Amino acid sequence: MAVAGDIPPEIWHEALIYLDPSDLLRLRLVSHWMLNILSDSSYAQYLIECFSSGVYDPLHSGLSYSERLEIIRRRESAWRTMRPVRRFDVPIGFKASGLYDLTGGTFLLGRSSNPEFVHTSGYSVLRLPSSGDVDVGEGGGGGGKRWRDFELDVDVVDFGLSVHEHDLNVVVTQRQVEGPPPEGHGHGHGLLIMLAKFELHIRQFSTGELHPDAAQPVIILRAQGLVIQRAHAMVEIVGDLAVVLLFFPFMVGMRLDSLYVVNWRTGVVFEHPRFPPHTHRSFVFLDPTTIMLQNMRTLALDVYQIYERGTGQMAFRQITSLNLPEKLPGVRLISCQARAEPNPTTPSSSGPPPPSSRPFRNKPENAIVIISMTLMYAPHSTMSMTLIAHRSALLDAAKKAMNVESLGESDGDGDSVEGVPYEEWGIDTTSWFEAGASWITQTSGERFACLTHETSYTAIRVYDFNQRHVRRLLAQQGTSRVRDSGHTEEVVNGRRKLHVTAWFARPIEFGLAHVQSTLEEPCTADGVLIDEENLLLLTTDRSTYRIKTVEGLHFG
Repeated sequence: MAVAGDIPPEIWHEALIYLDPSDLLRLRLVSHWMLNILSDSSYAQYLIECFSSGVYDPLHSGLSYSERLEIIRRRESAWRTMRPVRRFDVPIGFKASGLYDLTGGTFLLGRSSNPEFVHTSGYSVLRLPSSGDVDVGEGGGGGGKRWRDFELDVDVVDFGLSVHEHDLNVVVTQRQVEGPPPEGHGHGHGLLIMLAKFELHIRQFSTGELHPDAAQPVIILRAQGLVIQRAHAMVEIVGDLAVVLLFFPFMVGMRLDSLYVVNWRTGVVFEHPRFPPHTHRSFVFLDPTTIMLQNMRTLALDVYQIYERGTGQMAFRQITSLNLPEKLPGVRLISCQARAEPNPTTPSSSGPPPPSSRPFRNKPENAIVIISMTLMYAPHSTMSMTLIAHRSALLDAAKKAMNVESLGESDGDGDSVEGVPYEEWGIDTTSWFEAGASWITQTSGERFACLTHETSYTAIRVYDFNQRHVRRLLAQQGTSRVRDSGHTEEVVNGRRKLHVTAWFARPIEFGLAHVQSTLEEPCTADGVLIDEENLLLLTTDRSTYRIKTVEGLHFG
């Protein structure tokens, strides 16, 4: 009878192709002989490293497995030790507005053509450096290319990107409609109320032209609506759907805020019944058909499902609410924004392969969700805080609480579903910080970046919520804070409490572990953004908050 040791190693290497990374990890425990087989296989080592790092690789042809293994190990080491591979400047030769985004290695900034007020008339895009780029400084920094500028003849409200899946960016615009507003709606808070038309432009990212796969390159969201100065919006793209949250913070007492589910290929639009004022300001996708909106009135995470009626039309229903800790009477949530990067993908969004220089990407299902909140008790008493949880944990909690038989189409109020108490879903799955995320693009994959105030200076800190990284470092050094060559590294785990009893009924208990790495050098930036490979350090105009300068740290 043949035994495993009689089989030539090259046969074993071929057999490893059919195993999952979790199987490979278990095989390492079988024997020293099997451990040696796996250690000698760059393919097996690469799959294990991808699994441990929370990334995926569709394994297209190109780099060898040993080259891929070297790239991912170099990247993970650079992030863990906070040692950037290189630094670069991003020159801004135009007046930036308040709009920005950072996703998929692409940095977007809104452009302002009016120096008197924050107004977005177009946008500029820049590809950031990626592993394998020969010269990040060529042509004005970034990934070796200059800014590409796109001007529109209307006001830009927001934009969204799906670069890798669909070569797509969508732009929400506002265009003033001629004529007086309806009687009784001429002024609000001393400001002129006007009529406006809101549209969604479907554009090809690589060219800036109208997208060739869009049946209607310009889609009307609302043909006519009241607005003071400008509306606000948030847009996210998953598969064939672009979801737009359109809200009007200055239109007090009027039910105008709504959510639009748009099939950007066909132009079909579904509008959700309008929300009560001051209900939702942001949302994230939990999976391709499930989104979570932060309810500012109830302090809950409302989870909705996008589905098709029997007629084939899209519809929207609330499946559950995940309550946050109970606040004290009189405390109001006045600001809330959420982010999870990257967005989920669908079978129809395979798109082109990742760049050959970096063949892997962060797995959407592993990403963390950050929710930045500002609470107010009195006009001059506010507090900011940030909640972090894994997208998969929020989805699991929502599915566990969902009662499909009791579901109906949502009426938009967000109060019709009984909420799940925080103590039942949130203690072991969340982490809380007594500071807000001023720039919402402060997360990528399982990492969250921020500025932290040390004893005598401000430093850059990256929190890593990858639980495999937590366990590995915990086994190596415990919970000791280790200082090495200009950075410190520490595992934070176990149940903790945030003592904010002036705002909440009781201390907030939580237990999601993380590794925090701090770059111990003074930082003069006003904010920090993060993507898979880069940190961007921003300075701003203190009066307008417009971005003035950008410095990049590339980690590979």
